[in-house]
Amino acid sequence: MPKLTELYGKHKDQGLVLIGVHSTKGGKNMAAFVNDKGITYPVAIDRDGATVGKYFVDGYPDYHVIDRSGNLRVAGLSNGEVERTIEALLAEPAPTQVPSALAKASANAIRKDKRIMAMIGDPDARKKLEAMWSKDRAMRKFVTNEFEIVGFTAEEETDLAKGANAAAGTLRLAFYDANATLLAATNAPGNAEDLTALLETHRIPQKVAADLMAKALKQATTQKKRVLVHLGAPW
Repeated sequence: MPKLTELYGKHKDQGLVLIGVHSTKGGKNMAAFVNDKGITYPVAIDRDGATVGKYFVDGYPDYHVIDRSGNLRVAGLSNGEVERTIEALLAEPAPTQVPSALAKASANAIRKDKRIMAMIGDPDARKKLEAMWSKDRAMRKFVTNEFEIVGFTAEEETDLAKGANAAAGTLRLAFYDANATLLAATNAPGNAEDLTALLETHRIPQKVAADLMAKALKQATTQKKRVLVHLGAPW
């Protein structure tokens, strides 16, 4: 079992936040336990088992690691992997501040493994573009499955519009990755065929199931785990 107090002291200046969660059962003894063990990081009681249920905890101790962006990166971590995993995530660059116009779309894109398409320009022009894909069921499904959609004018979000070279009177499409990093920007196409080709270019590259399975099996062998295969939507 890793010595968490020592781990916290070693890495807290690098940004490590450590939170202990005590089970509901025996919660009345938590304060004495924390004091006796000299624990220096916060410890809270899991009232009514809410945290255990949310994180699907099936044994103790259990470790869940959340990155700087607030995303759960590793769950059910084994004792021997705790420090190595924490050091790996601390070594990652700090996330950039997501513009408010893209914040909700970014959170959804990360959760659903999508990219973001921003329509920058006159609202009436945006409605015409939306109508273009809404008329075709297959195209509408493709757009909504692959992209989180946002829309704003150049005047509303001047910095984003500048990055996408969007001027007043034009309709630009800006494509971002899930973390709201600009990938490309272009004038909006005038027909459905060109729009389909453009969206195909900027969708997330499709993953090969066999490659993902091979990687998962290799990791599971190393960590003495099993592989859970979920057939369906990524969320």
